[in-house]
Amino acid sequence: MTTYFDTLERSYVDVDLSKGINTEQFLQATEGLVKLFDLLGSSAFSVVQKDMNGNIKKIRDRYLTNPSANATLQDLMATEAPEKKRTATEGLLWLTRGLDFTAQALRRSVDNPEEELTVSFTQSYEQTLKKFHNMLVRPVFALAMKACPYRKDFYQKIGVTNEAGLAQMKQWLEALENIIRIIQEVFKANPAYIKGIKRKWDQDDNNSDKSPSSKISKVETDPKKAVSEAAARINAMLAQKSTYDDGLTLSPGKEGEFVKNIPINELKNRYMLTRGATQTQIQQETGADVITRGKYYPDISLANDREPPLYLHITAPTKAALDKAVAKIEELIETAQVPQPGTGFSSRDDKPDGMKRPERKFFEKRLPVEVSGTPHFNLRAKIVGPNGAFVKHIQQETGCRVQLKGKGSGFYEASTGVESDEPLHVHLSCIREEGLEAGIKLTQDLLDTVKAEAERGPPQGYKRGYDNTSRGGYNG
Repeated sequence: MTTYFDTLERSYVDVDLSKGINTEQFLQATEGLVKLFDLLGSSAFSVVQKDMNGNIKKIRDRYLTNPSANATLQDLMATEAPEKKRTATEGLLWLTRGLDFTAQALRRSVDNPEEELTVSFTQSYEQTLKKFHNMLVRPVFALAMKACPYRKDFYQKIGVTNEAGLAQMKQWLEALENIIRIIQEVFKANPAYIKGIKRKWDQDDNNSDKSPSSKISKVETDPKKAVSEAAARINAMLAQKSTYDDGLTLSPGKEGEFVKNIPINELKNRYMLTRGATQTQIQQETGADVITRGKYYPDISLANDREPPLYLHITAPTKAALDKAVAKIEELIETAQVPQPGTGFSSRDDKPDGMKRPERKFFEKRLPVEVSGTPHFNLRAKIVGPNGAFVKHIQQETGCRVQLKGKGSGFYEASTGVESDEPLHVHLSCIREEGLEAGIKLTQDLLDTVKAEAERGPPQGYKRGYDNTSRGGYNG
Protein backbone atom coordinates (compact mmCIF):
# COMPACT_ATOMS: atom_id res chain seq x y z
CA MET A 1 0.00 0.00 0.00
CA THR A 2 1.29 3.47 -0.93
CA THR A 3 1.88 5.72 2.05
CA TYR A 4 1.86 9.47 2.39
CA PHE A 5 5.65 9.30 2.70
CA ASP A 6 5.92 7.63 -0.72
CA THR A 7 4.22 10.65 -2.32
CA LEU A 8 6.67 13.23 -0.98
CA GLU A 9 8.86 15.08 -3.48
CA ARG A 10 11.55 14.96 -0.82
CA SER A 11 11.64 13.33 2.60
CA TYR A 12 13.50 14.73 5.57
CA VAL A 13 15.52 11.53 5.36
CA ASP A 14 16.95 12.79 2.05
CA VAL A 15 17.93 16.29 3.22
CA ASP A 16 21.70 16.76 2.95
CA LEU A 17 23.23 17.68 6.33
CA SER A 18 26.91 17.24 5.46
CA LYS A 19 27.76 20.97 5.23
CA GLY A 20 24.76 22.18 7.16
CA ILE A 21 21.04 21.82 6.51
CA ASN A 22 20.57 22.19 2.76
CA THR A 23 18.15 25.11 2.44
CA GLU A 24 16.31 24.14 -0.74
CA GLN A 25 15.99 20.48 0.24
CA PHE A 26 14.72 21.45 3.68
CA LEU A 27 12.06 23.70 2.15
CA GLN A 28 10.96 20.96 -0.26
CA ALA A 29 10.62 18.47 2.59
CA THR A 30 8.72 20.99 4.71
CA GLU A 31 6.29 21.77 1.90
CA GLY A 32 5.52 18.05 1.94
CA LEU A 33 4.88 18.16 5.68
CA VAL A 34 2.46 21.06 5.29
CA LYS A 35 0.31 18.86 3.04
CA LEU A 36 0.06 16.36 5.86
CA PHE A 37 -2.42 18.67 7.57
CA ASP A 38 -4.83 18.18 4.66
CA LEU A 39 -5.10 14.57 5.78
CA LEU A 40 -6.16 15.63 9.26
CA GLY A 41 -9.46 16.48 7.60
CA SER A 42 -10.37 19.75 9.31
CA SER A 43 -10.33 23.38 8.23
CA ALA A 44 -9.03 24.22 11.69
CA PHE A 45 -5.54 23.18 10.60
CA SER A 46 -5.58 25.67 7.74
CA VAL A 47 -4.30 28.05 10.40
CA VAL A 48 -1.13 26.01 10.84
CA GLN A 49 -0.74 25.52 7.10
CA LYS A 50 -1.10 29.20 6.35
CA ASP A 51 1.46 30.16 8.95
CA MET A 52 3.97 27.52 7.83
CA ASN A 53 3.60 28.44 4.16
CA GLY A 54 4.16 32.09 4.99
CA ASN A 55 7.36 31.25 6.84
CA ILE A 56 8.55 28.97 4.04
CA LYS A 57 8.12 31.88 1.63
CA LYS A 58 10.21 34.18 3.84
CA ILE A 59 13.07 31.68 3.84
CA ARG A 60 12.86 30.91 0.13
CA ASP A 61 12.74 34.60 -0.81
CA ARG A 62 15.98 35.13 1.08
CA TYR A 63 17.53 31.99 -0.40
CA LEU A 64 16.77 33.08 -3.97
CA THR A 65 18.54 36.42 -3.53
CA ASN A 66 21.83 34.50 -3.40
CA PRO A 67 21.52 30.69 -3.51
CA SER A 68 25.24 30.08 -3.06
CA ALA A 69 25.56 32.35 -0.02
CA ASN A 70 22.40 30.87 1.51
CA ALA A 71 23.02 27.26 0.51
CA THR A 72 22.45 26.00 4.05
CA LEU A 73 20.16 27.28 6.78
CA GLN A 74 23.23 27.99 8.88
CA ASP A 75 24.66 30.15 6.07
CA LEU A 76 21.36 31.94 5.62
CA MET A 77 21.11 32.89 9.29
CA ALA A 78 24.73 34.01 9.41
CA THR A 79 24.48 36.24 6.34
CA GLU A 80 21.26 37.84 7.57
CA ALA A 81 22.46 38.35 11.16
CA PRO A 82 24.06 41.80 10.62
CA GLU A 83 20.85 43.19 9.13
CA LYS A 84 18.35 45.13 11.21
CA LYS A 85 15.35 43.28 9.83
CA ARG A 86 15.94 39.52 9.81
CA THR A 87 12.82 38.35 7.99
CA ALA A 88 14.07 34.92 6.92
CA THR A 89 15.46 34.14 10.36
CA GLU A 90 12.16 35.12 11.92
CA GLY A 91 10.41 32.82 9.46
CA LEU A 92 12.77 29.98 10.31
CA LEU A 93 12.29 30.53 14.04
CA TRP A 94 8.52 30.23 13.81
CA LEU A 95 8.64 27.49 11.21
CA THR A 96 10.86 25.47 13.54
CA ARG A 97 8.39 25.99 16.37
CA GLY A 98 5.60 24.74 14.13
CA LEU A 99 7.65 21.74 13.06
CA ASP A 100 8.48 20.97 16.67
CA PHE A 101 4.77 21.08 17.53
CA THR A 102 4.01 18.66 14.69
CA ALA A 103 6.92 16.34 15.44
CA GLN A 104 6.12 16.07 19.14
CA ALA A 105 2.44 15.36 18.40
CA LEU A 106 3.34 12.59 15.96
CA ARG A 107 6.00 11.21 18.31
CA ARG A 108 3.40 10.88 21.07
CA SER A 109 1.07 9.17 18.63
CA VAL A 110 3.71 6.71 17.44
CA ASP A 111 4.90 5.88 20.95
CA ASN A 112 1.38 5.58 22.41
CA PRO A 113 -0.72 3.40 20.08
CA GLU A 114 -3.81 3.71 22.27
CA GLU A 115 -3.74 7.52 22.46
CA GLU A 116 -6.15 9.49 20.26
CA LEU A 117 -4.77 12.34 18.14
CA THR A 118 -6.72 14.95 20.07
CA VAL A 119 -4.70 14.08 23.15
CA SER A 120 -1.41 13.86 21.25
CA PHE A 121 -1.80 17.24 19.57
CA THR A 122 -3.17 18.95 22.68
CA GLN A 123 -0.28 17.73 24.81
CA SER A 124 2.20 18.76 22.12
CA TYR A 125 0.68 22.24 21.99
CA GLU A 126 1.04 22.51 25.77
CA GLN A 127 4.73 21.63 25.49
CA THR A 128 5.62 23.70 22.41
CA LEU A 129 3.58 26.56 20.97
CA LYS A 130 1.47 27.53 23.95
CA LYS A 131 4.30 29.27 25.80
CA PHE A 132 4.82 31.54 22.80
CA HIS A 133 1.16 32.48 22.36
CA ASN A 134 -0.61 35.32 24.11
CA MET A 135 -3.80 34.99 26.12
CA LEU A 136 -6.03 35.76 23.15
CA VAL A 137 -4.62 33.00 20.97
CA ARG A 138 -4.11 30.21 23.50
CA PRO A 139 -7.77 29.23 24.01
CA VAL A 140 -8.49 29.38 20.29
CA PHE A 141 -5.59 27.08 19.42
CA ALA A 142 -6.50 24.79 22.29
CA LEU A 143 -9.99 24.46 20.85
CA ALA A 144 -8.62 23.87 17.34
CA MET A 145 -6.76 20.81 18.63
CA LYS A 146 -10.14 19.22 19.20
CA ALA A 147 -10.54 19.02 15.42
CA CYS A 148 -8.19 16.04 15.15
CA PRO A 149 -9.72 12.94 13.55
CA TYR A 150 -9.73 9.54 15.18
CA ARG A 151 -6.31 7.92 15.21
CA LYS A 152 -7.35 4.92 13.12
CA ASP A 153 -8.88 7.16 10.43
CA PHE A 154 -5.75 9.31 10.20
CA TYR A 155 -3.39 6.37 9.95
CA GLN A 156 -5.62 4.90 7.26
CA LYS A 157 -5.40 8.15 5.28
CA ILE A 158 -1.59 8.26 5.42
CA GLY A 159 -1.36 4.59 4.51
CA VAL A 160 0.33 3.50 7.74
CA THR A 161 -1.61 0.29 8.27
CA ASN A 162 1.19 -2.23 8.82
CA GLU A 163 4.64 -2.55 10.34
CA ALA A 164 6.40 -1.53 7.13
CA GLY A 165 4.40 1.70 6.93
CA LEU A 166 4.99 2.43 10.61
CA ALA A 167 8.74 1.89 10.17
CA GLN A 168 8.75 4.34 7.25
CA MET A 169 6.88 6.90 9.35
CA LYS A 170 9.34 6.50 12.24
CA GLN A 171 12.32 6.96 9.92
CA TRP A 172 10.83 10.18 8.50
CA LEU A 173 9.96 11.43 11.98
CA GLU A 174 13.44 10.75 13.36
CA ALA A 175 14.99 12.70 10.47
CA LEU A 176 12.63 15.62 11.15
CA GLU A 177 13.42 15.58 14.87
CA ASN A 178 17.15 15.62 14.10
CA ILE A 179 16.80 18.67 11.84
CA ILE A 180 14.74 20.49 14.47
CA ARG A 181 17.39 19.71 17.07
CA ILE A 182 20.17 21.10 14.83
CA ILE A 183 18.27 24.35 14.18
CA GLN A 184 17.48 24.81 17.86
CA GLU A 185 21.15 24.31 18.73
CA VAL A 186 22.12 27.02 16.23
CA PHE A 187 19.67 29.44 17.83
CA LYS A 188 20.98 28.55 21.28
CA ALA A 189 24.61 29.04 20.24
CA ASN A 190 23.84 32.32 18.45
CA PRO A 191 21.22 34.21 20.49
CA ALA A 192 21.91 37.38 18.49
CA TYR A 193 20.27 35.73 15.48
CA ILE A 194 16.83 35.94 17.08
CA LYS A 195 17.31 38.84 19.49
CA GLY A 196 14.42 41.27 19.26
CA ILE A 197 12.33 39.01 17.04
CA LYS A 198 8.74 39.02 18.24
CA ARG A 199 5.46 38.51 16.45
CA LYS A 200 1.80 39.14 17.09
CA TRP A 201 1.28 35.88 19.00
CA ASP A 202 4.39 36.05 21.16
CA GLN A 203 3.91 35.86 24.91
CA ASP A 204 6.65 36.65 27.40
CA ASP A 205 4.64 35.24 30.28
CA ASN A 206 5.00 31.47 30.25
CA ASN A 207 2.58 30.92 33.09
CA SER A 208 0.01 28.64 31.57
CA ASP A 209 -2.22 29.04 34.59
CA LYS A 210 -3.30 32.39 33.21
CA SER A 211 -4.70 30.82 30.10
CA PRO A 212 -8.45 30.31 29.96
CA SER A 213 -8.04 27.32 27.67
CA SER A 214 -9.16 24.92 30.35
CA LYS A 215 -12.62 26.44 30.18
CA ILE A 216 -13.04 26.13 26.44
CA SER A 217 -15.01 22.91 26.46
CA LYS A 218 -17.72 24.55 28.54
CA VAL A 219 -18.26 27.41 26.12
CA GLU A 220 -19.54 25.55 23.09
CA THR A 221 -21.48 22.30 23.34
CA ASP A 222 -21.25 21.51 19.62
CA PRO A 223 -17.58 20.47 19.04
CA LYS A 224 -17.75 20.73 15.25
CA LYS A 225 -19.22 24.22 15.39
CA ALA A 226 -16.74 25.32 18.05
CA VAL A 227 -13.77 24.05 16.06
CA SER A 228 -15.00 25.70 12.87
CA GLU A 229 -15.41 29.00 14.68
CA ALA A 230 -11.96 28.64 16.22
CA ALA A 231 -10.38 28.17 12.80
CA ALA A 232 -12.23 31.16 11.42
CA ARG A 233 -11.10 33.30 14.33
CA ILE A 234 -7.43 32.42 13.93
CA ASN A 235 -7.60 32.83 10.16
CA ALA A 236 -9.13 36.27 10.66
CA MET A 237 -6.16 37.16 12.84
CA LEU A 238 -3.73 35.79 10.26
CA ALA A 239 -5.49 37.78 7.55
CA GLN A 240 -4.62 40.88 9.54
CA LYS A 241 -0.99 39.90 10.00
CA SER A 242 0.28 43.32 9.08
CA THR A 243 -2.32 44.89 11.33
CA TYR A 244 -1.35 42.88 14.38
CA ASP A 245 2.40 42.84 13.89
CA ASP A 246 3.84 43.43 17.33
CA GLY A 247 7.26 44.37 16.02
CA LEU A 248 8.49 47.95 15.78
CA THR A 249 7.94 49.25 12.28
CA LEU A 250 8.26 52.51 10.42
CA SER A 251 4.95 54.07 9.58
CA PRO A 252 4.63 54.62 5.79
CA GLY A 253 5.47 58.19 4.93
CA LYS A 254 6.62 59.05 8.44
CA GLU A 255 10.22 58.01 8.70
CA GLY A 256 11.41 57.53 12.26
CA GLU A 257 7.97 57.03 13.81
CA PHE A 258 7.57 53.93 15.98
CA VAL A 259 4.32 52.04 15.60
CA LYS A 260 2.57 49.20 17.38
CA ASN A 261 -0.92 47.71 17.14
CA ILE A 262 -2.71 45.96 20.00
CA PRO A 263 -5.82 43.83 19.25
CA ILE A 264 -8.67 44.53 21.68
CA ASN A 265 -11.72 43.09 19.92
CA GLU A 266 -12.06 40.22 22.42
CA LEU A 267 -11.14 42.09 25.59
CA LYS A 268 -13.89 42.63 28.13
CA ASN A 269 -12.71 46.16 28.86
CA ARG A 270 -12.26 47.15 25.22
CA TYR A 271 -14.68 50.06 25.47
CA MET A 272 -12.71 51.61 28.31
CA LEU A 273 -9.63 51.44 26.07
CA THR A 274 -11.45 53.24 23.24
CA ARG A 275 -12.67 56.11 25.43
CA GLY A 276 -11.34 59.50 24.50
CA ALA A 277 -10.48 60.28 28.11
CA THR A 278 -8.38 57.13 28.42
CA GLN A 279 -6.48 57.67 25.20
CA THR A 280 -5.93 61.36 25.88
CA GLN A 281 -4.42 60.61 29.26
CA ILE A 282 -2.09 58.01 27.72
CA GLN A 283 -0.97 60.65 25.23
CA GLN A 284 -0.38 63.21 27.97
CA GLU A 285 1.60 60.78 30.12
CA THR A 286 3.70 59.08 27.45
CA GLY A 287 3.87 61.33 24.40
CA ALA A 288 2.48 58.56 22.19
CA ASP A 289 -0.72 58.92 20.18
CA VAL A 290 -3.36 56.23 20.57
CA ILE A 291 -6.30 55.86 18.22
CA THR A 292 -8.89 53.16 17.76
CA ARG A 293 -9.10 51.36 14.45
CA GLY A 294 -11.07 48.49 13.03
CA LYS A 295 -14.56 47.38 13.92
CA TYR A 296 -15.97 45.46 16.86
CA TYR A 297 -17.10 41.95 15.93
CA PRO A 298 -19.07 39.85 18.43
CA ASP A 299 -18.00 36.98 16.15
CA ILE A 300 -14.43 37.65 14.98
CA SER A 301 -14.79 35.17 12.13
CA LEU A 302 -16.86 37.84 10.34
CA ALA A 303 -13.83 40.14 10.12
CA ASN A 304 -12.41 40.96 6.70
CA ASP A 305 -9.48 42.81 5.14
CA ARG A 306 -11.41 46.04 4.72
CA GLU A 307 -12.70 46.15 8.27
CA PRO A 308 -10.36 44.25 10.61
CA PRO A 309 -11.27 43.47 14.24
CA LEU A 310 -11.01 46.31 16.74
CA TYR A 311 -7.46 47.31 17.71
CA LEU A 312 -5.44 50.20 19.15
CA HIS A 313 -2.96 51.91 16.84
CA ILE A 314 -0.07 53.49 18.75
CA THR A 315 2.46 55.88 17.23
CA ALA A 316 5.36 57.53 19.01
CA PRO A 317 8.41 59.63 18.07
CA THR A 318 10.74 57.41 20.14
CA LYS A 319 10.93 53.77 21.16
CA ALA A 320 10.91 54.82 24.81
CA ALA A 321 7.62 56.67 24.39
CA LEU A 322 6.13 53.71 22.55
CA ASP A 323 7.22 51.26 25.24
CA LYS A 324 5.77 53.50 27.94
CA ALA A 325 2.41 53.72 26.17
CA VAL A 326 2.30 49.97 25.57
CA ALA A 327 3.09 49.33 29.23
CA LYS A 328 0.25 51.65 30.28
CA ILE A 329 -2.21 49.94 27.96
CA GLU A 330 -1.15 46.49 29.15
CA GLU A 331 -1.65 47.67 32.73
CA LEU A 332 -5.17 48.83 31.86
CA ILE A 333 -5.94 45.52 30.17
CA GLU A 334 -4.70 43.60 33.19
CA THR A 335 -6.48 45.68 35.84
CA ALA A 336 -9.66 46.16 33.79
CA GLN A 337 -10.54 49.33 35.69
CA VAL A 338 -12.97 51.53 33.82
CA PRO A 339 -12.67 55.25 34.63
CA GLN A 340 -15.82 57.15 35.54
CA PRO A 341 -16.81 60.17 33.43
CA GLY A 342 -14.91 63.27 34.41
CA THR A 343 -11.99 61.43 36.01
CA GLY A 344 -8.83 59.73 34.96
CA PHE A 345 -8.21 56.05 35.51
CA SER A 346 -6.61 54.99 38.78
CA SER A 347 -3.45 52.99 39.18
CA ARG A 348 -3.45 49.74 41.10
CA ASP A 349 -3.43 50.03 44.85
CA ASP A 350 0.11 48.75 45.14
CA LYS A 351 1.87 51.73 46.68
CA PRO A 352 3.15 51.97 50.28
CA ASP A 353 0.69 53.01 52.98
CA GLY A 354 -2.25 52.70 50.61
CA MET A 355 -1.13 55.71 48.56
CA LYS A 356 -2.78 56.08 45.16
CA ARG A 357 -2.01 58.20 42.16
CA PRO A 358 -4.12 61.39 42.32
CA GLU A 359 -7.09 61.28 40.01
CA ARG A 360 -6.83 63.55 36.99
CA LYS A 361 -9.89 65.42 35.86
CA PHE A 362 -10.99 65.48 32.25
CA PHE A 363 -13.06 68.34 30.90
CA GLU A 364 -15.92 67.17 28.72
CA LYS A 365 -18.56 68.72 26.48
CA ARG A 366 -21.41 67.45 24.31
CA LEU A 367 -22.39 69.35 21.18
CA PRO A 368 -25.74 68.38 19.63
CA VAL A 369 -25.85 67.67 15.91
CA GLU A 370 -28.84 69.73 14.83
CA VAL A 371 -28.84 68.48 11.26
CA SER A 372 -31.06 65.87 9.64
CA GLY A 373 -29.44 63.27 7.42
CA THR A 374 -31.15 62.00 4.26
CA PRO A 375 -30.45 59.22 1.76
CA HIS A 376 -28.66 61.88 -0.30
CA PHE A 377 -26.75 63.31 2.66
CA ASN A 378 -24.59 60.94 4.69
CA LEU A 379 -24.50 62.96 7.91
CA ARG A 380 -22.00 60.82 9.78
CA ALA A 381 -19.60 60.83 6.83
CA LYS A 382 -19.90 64.60 6.46
CA ILE A 383 -19.00 65.17 10.11
CA VAL A 384 -16.22 62.63 10.46
CA GLY A 385 -14.71 63.39 7.06
CA PRO A 386 -12.90 61.16 4.57
CA ASN A 387 -11.15 58.48 6.60
CA GLY A 388 -11.84 60.51 9.74
CA ALA A 389 -9.86 63.53 8.46
CA PHE A 390 -12.05 66.23 10.06
CA VAL A 391 -12.08 64.61 13.47
CA LYS A 392 -8.34 63.95 13.33
CA HIS A 393 -7.67 67.59 12.46
CA ILE A 394 -9.55 68.81 15.53
CA GLN A 395 -7.72 66.33 17.74
CA GLN A 396 -4.31 67.29 16.41
CA GLU A 397 -4.98 71.01 16.76
CA THR A 398 -6.46 70.96 20.26
CA GLY A 399 -5.45 67.75 22.02
CA CYS A 400 -9.14 66.89 22.48
CA ARG A 401 -10.61 63.47 21.95
CA VAL A 402 -13.54 63.82 19.55
CA GLN A 403 -16.22 61.15 19.20
CA LEU A 404 -19.51 61.05 17.35
CA LYS A 405 -22.11 59.32 19.54
CA GLY A 406 -25.83 58.59 19.64
CA LYS A 407 -28.25 57.43 16.97
CA GLY A 408 -26.59 56.93 13.61
CA SER A 409 -23.07 57.47 14.95
CA GLY A 410 -21.74 53.94 14.63
CA PHE A 411 -20.37 54.23 18.18
CA TYR A 412 -21.26 51.26 20.40
CA GLU A 413 -21.78 51.91 24.09
CA ALA A 414 -19.86 49.74 26.55
CA SER A 415 -22.89 48.86 28.64
CA THR A 416 -25.11 47.68 25.77
CA GLY A 417 -22.85 46.93 22.82
CA VAL A 418 -25.13 49.02 20.58
CA GLU A 419 -25.59 52.67 19.72
CA SER A 420 -27.07 54.93 22.37
CA ASP A 421 -30.70 56.01 21.94
CA GLU A 422 -29.64 59.59 22.61
CA PRO A 423 -29.82 62.11 19.76
CA LEU A 424 -26.72 62.33 17.61
CA HIS A 425 -24.01 64.46 19.24
CA VAL A 426 -20.27 65.08 19.30
CA HIS A 427 -18.54 64.25 22.58
CA LEU A 428 -15.31 66.09 23.37
CA SER A 429 -12.93 65.43 26.24
CA CYS A 430 -9.60 66.99 27.12
CA ILE A 431 -7.25 67.08 30.07
CA ARG A 432 -6.78 70.84 29.56
CA GLU A 433 -9.67 73.28 29.84
CA GLU A 434 -8.21 75.59 27.20
CA GLY A 435 -7.83 72.62 24.87
CA LEU A 436 -11.49 71.76 25.33
CA GLU A 437 -12.54 75.32 24.54
CA ALA A 438 -10.50 75.27 21.34
CA GLY A 439 -11.99 71.90 20.44
CA ILE A 440 -15.52 73.18 21.02
CA LYS A 441 -14.91 76.10 18.66
CA LEU A 442 -13.50 73.97 15.84
CA THR A 443 -16.21 71.33 16.25
CA GLN A 444 -19.00 73.90 16.24
CA ASP A 445 -17.52 75.46 13.09
CA LEU A 446 -17.55 72.01 11.50
CA LEU A 447 -21.16 71.37 12.50
CA ASP A 448 -22.23 74.78 11.19
CA THR A 449 -20.55 74.04 7.86
CA VAL A 450 -22.24 70.64 7.62
CA LYS A 451 -25.61 72.18 8.47
CA ALA A 452 -25.21 74.83 5.80
CA GLU A 453 -24.31 72.19 3.22
CA ALA A 454 -27.33 70.10 4.20
CA GLU A 455 -29.66 73.06 3.80
CA ARG A 456 -28.32 73.73 0.30
CA GLY A 457 -29.40 70.25 -0.78
CA PRO A 458 -27.51 67.55 -2.72
CA PRO A 459 -24.85 68.84 -5.13
CA GLN A 460 -25.11 68.31 -8.86
CA GLY A 461 -23.59 65.09 -10.08
CA TYR A 462 -24.40 63.28 -6.85
CA LYS A 463 -23.64 59.61 -7.14
CA ARG A 464 -25.53 57.06 -5.15
CA GLY A 465 -23.50 54.90 -2.84
CA TYR A 466 -21.11 57.54 -1.50
CA ASP A 467 -18.34 55.59 0.13
CA ASN A 468 -16.89 56.54 3.48
CA THR A 469 -15.58 53.86 5.74
CA SER A 470 -15.04 56.01 8.83
CA ARG A 471 -16.83 55.04 12.00
CA GLY A 472 -17.85 57.65 14.51
CA GLY A 473 -15.75 57.29 17.61
CA TYR A 474 -13.47 54.63 16.09
CA ASN A 475 -11.55 56.59 13.47
CA GLY A 476 -9.76 59.63 14.72
